[in-house]
Amino acid sequence: SGATLRLAAEYEGLRFGVIPDSTIPGFDQVGGSATVAFARSITADLAVSPQRGYSWTLTYRRREEQGSPLWSDEFRARGAFYLPFPDVGTFGHPVLALRGAAGTAQGPLARRHPFDVGGDASAGFDYLGLSVVGASRTFFVRGYPATRLRGRRALAATAELRVPLVLMGRSLGHLPVGADMLSLALFADAGD
Repeated sequence: SGATLRLAAEYEGLRFGVIPDSTIPGFDQVGGSATVAFARSITADLAVSPQRGYSWTLTYRRREEQGSPLWSDEFRARGAFYLPFPDVGTFGHPVLALRGAAGTAQGPLARRHPFDVGGDASAGFDYLGLSVVGASRTFFVRGYPATRLRGRRALAATAELRVPLVLMGRSLGHLPVGADMLSLALFADAGD
């Protein structure tokens, strides 16, 4: 069980340099955010996920462009519930995971920073031709490109049944590589 409060400040500046000298204006955006999160979960040895519990996150974010009337207010909510599922005779207990996220943005600056719906749960970036994982995506819908839908409002939901199948605990030959357990995850994602 736990609760957290996170306060953050942000600055984004953009400057242009051109030859020959000309005036292309840059911009400075300042902002801040506040996030409150609550979580409670019960885990077990050899479990494939929390066995029972919930997590809830609420975020408010404000951005303003200095020297202009542009601003945006962003609200996000994320929730997850983990419910025990009837036992199917495997070494661990199956779990039904339900997750949802909703967001809305207001103001003229919100058009520059729309919500992205789609893609996998982990968001990454490319560095020297390699894909590097950087964060988790709030509005993921597996099987669709990361920016399939973009806009000022977003909604995503997931239902996932996680079933542990086999406890192996074996190494592969004499290599320091092994397989610990095999599990199955059936899921359905939706987003708008």
